[in-house]
Amino acid sequence: HSLVFRFPKYKNGIIQLKRETEILQYIKDIISTPIPNPIYQYLEELEPGKVFTGYHLIDGVPLWGESLRGIKNHALVKGLATQLVSFLVELHSISEEKLSRELKLQVNNPREEINKLYDKIQKNLFAFMRREAQKRNITLL
Repeated sequence: HSLVFRFPKYKNGIIQLKRETEILQYIKDIISTPIPNPIYQYLEELEPGKVFTGYHLIDGVPLWGESLRGIKNHALVKGLATQLVSFLVELHSISEEKLSRELKLQVNNPREEINKLYDKIQKNLFAFMRREAQKRNITLL
């Protein structure tokens, strides 16, 4: 009950796991919040059934919406928020240049991505939607 192993079933999952492992290894010394540290891995033959990573289980519970809504202790919620903010500040302190140079990560702009998605929706779906549904989607953005 102290280790987690991951075995991707499909080629795409293998590619994602390999990339995730590279990122986790890169940020492990930057992030002070516990994150998975793949200490066991085999990523050579990119075939389902052969590829895996393994790491020590991190103490705690997942931050599911339902469990968060059930917390009534204000101090605990504040502590969780502080941990999350610290994690995000440390993560976002890594320069885009460093990410693209050292990890060959393409840094995306979420606002641009949402705007492109919305343009696609308008172009391809609005013609098939009722007027009130179109208005409702416009106000969501």
